[in-house]
Amino acid sequence: ALIIMVALLVTLLKLYFSIRSTRTNSIHYWIVAIPFSIYTSWICVALIANTSAVLVHHGFSGWGVSAAHWTVIMMIIASLLSSVFILRERDIPFGLVTIWALLGIYMKRDPFRFPDEQVIVSTGLVLMIGLGLLIAYRILRSKAPLST
Repeated sequence: ALIIMVALLVTLLKLYFSIRSTRTNSIHYWIVAIPFSIYTSWICVALIANTSAVLVHHGFSGWGVSAAHWTVIMMIIASLLSSVFILRERDIPFGLVTIWALLGIYMKRDPFRFPDEQVIVSTGLVLMIGLGLLIAYRILRSKAPLST
């Protein structure tokens, strides 16, 4: 399934950039660009999660890094990828999907019962706030008048 997801992501990225380069009006943006943005972002997040699952399934021990810290690394990778799309492509929906995924991870954890998960919860909160601020920056910057 992971190979199929990689092929799907490659195809989606080609379509994504093609759609973004040919945007003509707001209807095109709402009906075509946003759904592709959301789907592309979701496949990126899912691919990162599924890659982790495949590695664990095949006995990857994490080179001495704990499972909680690997989760944090994967969350950071997803957030960095999302940050690139927010800043470079001005793609707010892409970032919102990543925040949604991080929120799901955040809500699933119980740092009171499992102290190892505190690092996941804390990192998730910081990354969600960071992405939210980046999205706010991108929105405010797009509303700012052009300088001469």
